[in-house]
Amino acid sequence: MRVLLVGYEPEVVDFSDPALPPGLDAEKIRHGIRVALEDMRGRGWTAEHCLVRPR
Repeated sequence: MRVLLVGYEPEVVDFSDPALPPGLDAEKIRHGIRVALEDMRGRGWTAEHCLVRPR
């Protein structure tokens, strides 16, 4: 299976948004992405990510 994880670059997220969990930051998001990719690859999947900046 091939997986492409697509999302915004964590640095562009507005962490002051009250809808987001307290204490969330770009480093935690990047860590979560790494963990998710490692898990998918551990299942034998080909997994890559593509982070974009909104215009």
